[in-house]
Amino acid sequence: MVKSVVLPASWHQEQLKDLCLYPGEYGLNSPAIPLSPDLPLYIRITDIDDDGRYLLQHRATVIYSGKQKLLQKNDLLFARTGATVGKTYLHQDTSYPTAFAGYLIRFVPNTAKIIPYFLFLYCHTAYYWNWIKIFKARSGQPGISADEYGKMLVPCPPIAEQHRIVEVLETWDKAIQLTRKLIEQKELQKKYLMQQLLTGRTRLKGFTAYWINTCLGTISNIYQPQTISTGDLTEKGYPVFGANGQIGFYNQFNHQTWQIMITCRGATCGTVNRTFGKAWITGNAMVINVDGHPEIDKLFLFYWLLSQNFCSIVSGSGQPQIVRSPLIKYHLHIPQNIEEQRAIASVLAFCDKEIYLLKQKLAKLEEQKKGLMQVLLTGKIRLAVKENK
Repeated sequence: MVKSVVLPASWHQEQLKDLCLYPGEYGLNSPAIPLSPDLPLYIRITDIDDDGRYLLQHRATVIYSGKQKLLQKNDLLFARTGATVGKTYLHQDTSYPTAFAGYLIRFVPNTAKIIPYFLFLYCHTAYYWNWIKIFKARSGQPGISADEYGKMLVPCPPIAEQHRIVEVLETWDKAIQLTRKLIEQKELQKKYLMQQLLTGRTRLKGFTAYWINTCLGTISNIYQPQTISTGDLTEKGYPVFGANGQIGFYNQFNHQTWQIMITCRGATCGTVNRTFGKAWITGNAMVINVDGHPEIDKLFLFYWLLSQNFCSIVSGSGQPQIVRSPLIKYHLHIPQNIEEQRAIASVLAFCDKEIYLLKQKLAKLEEQKKGLMQVLLTGKIRLAVKENK
């Protein structure tokens, strides 16, 4: 049963179809093609993230027949099938013609009844997702039709109150967008510093000693640890690291100090990762252990390996893998002076700390917005509305 929303006296509920200008409309059943300046952009389910943002890195276009109306500002798309059913996207950027795919349904909000962004925000509340959960569970292949979406009840405050709610939540949106932008800038700054400092193109003040050429097997102990089965994993204990980072816990550890790892099996082959403290590392990762090499700073080597692309040493036609031999011979050009290694690692670690703190701030802002949405969009907390004179 869908949990009902207890609304204030001045609010009411209406079906989605009655808040929109037209019935829900399905998208095109046409394949996407690479970007072309002469064709409309093509939005598919996979182009939308969980927050309803359009993922620009996946952009594609579509051959357009003109039978379907292109997206207009404030058109709201709903994912109708698959694991992503319920995901929404509010179209805002009309600078480029845009069509949408068949697994999406378009609704056009009637702005005399509901503010499009208010409706979009409601579609991110627990009440909305509770409704989605019930309707998508009717069959093995979850899906919600345009007709079913149209019958969804939406809480509707007076338009003036909708504007006030949107105004407050947009304040959090601006703070979130600014924080995301700062994170992107810091990540680009770190990438630039890695390109400069880890290659010797830029030297830190006070360091003039020459750099050495060596091999990874000369300055580290490279090996694959013992693998444990997924059935051995526990709910608590020491973290277990495999091909995709941490995969669970185990009641034992095979490394007492933190270690550098390179994934050596599967689709993520060549990914560099690290542990923190005592941990169990499985045979799906190759350990680059420098604990017995006092001439190498471990954190410096971690950053240096992060800057590398190991595609050239990935082998295996069916299952990608990296074996020990090419890693042993892998060439490095690094500072001879360990103090310079440590100084470089310190600069990059400071970047990581800044990024980490910004991500914490972002998570807090997003959690605050989520909490506000739950109470403002359902009338649990009311906002003062200025009366028109």
